[in-house]
Amino acid sequence: RTAAAAAPCSAAMEVRLEACDTQVTRAMPQDLYVSVHVGGIQKLARLHDGKPKTFLFPDGKDAGVGRIQLYQLVGEVQAPLGETPRELQISLDGADAECVGLRLSASPASAAATTDRAAQKARRKRERLGEAQKYIAEHHLEELLASSLRDAMRDQPRDPAAFLSGQILTKKEQKRERSVLAPLKKPPTPPHAALDALAVPQADQDAALEPRPLA
Repeated sequence: RTAAAAAPCSAAMEVRLEACDTQVTRAMPQDLYVSVHVGGIQKLARLHDGKPKTFLFPDGKDAGVGRIQLYQLVGEVQAPLGETPRELQISLDGADAECVGLRLSASPASAAATTDRAAQKARRKRERLGEAQKYIAEHHLEELLASSLRDAMRDQPRDPAAFLSGQILTKKEQKRERSVLAPLKKPPTPPHAALDALAVPQADQDAALEPRPLA
């Protein structure tokens, strides 16, 4: 049985949990566990002892949200990993089903499997990197940040963070205005079109050459 709640994780690599109420902590079931899931990694610890729990996540800085779950133990069994495959029957406490049957098999991972997993991990990393680079290129983020940094180094403001945020917003507004005004601009007239506009029509030239009677 699980109870899940989404908790914000502000680019932290260390997550700490401690009880808010000692009375509630003492009343917790003895088989209660807390799970913290951040950045694709899940860690589990007993909760009933009331002690603060600290979890380290090497890649936690890339996660925006951590998932906190409470688990209650409903069944367990010890199984020798050297004697597999074998079937296991796990009795359940306080559940509708009396037991759960599982088939267990354990063996050393082959070199090919290890290499394949490493290749899959590298491929996923390349895909994420490619998506990030595509996003940066689509929104011209590199150019925007570089220009704002040049302005900050030139002006050396007292509050560089506020200055940079203001520069980014200003450049964004300027870009939006340029995109709105660009279609309204009249395209330049080609040189040959300008000469054609200055040319005198042939009919007017003939009329100018005709003799006129003297008054």
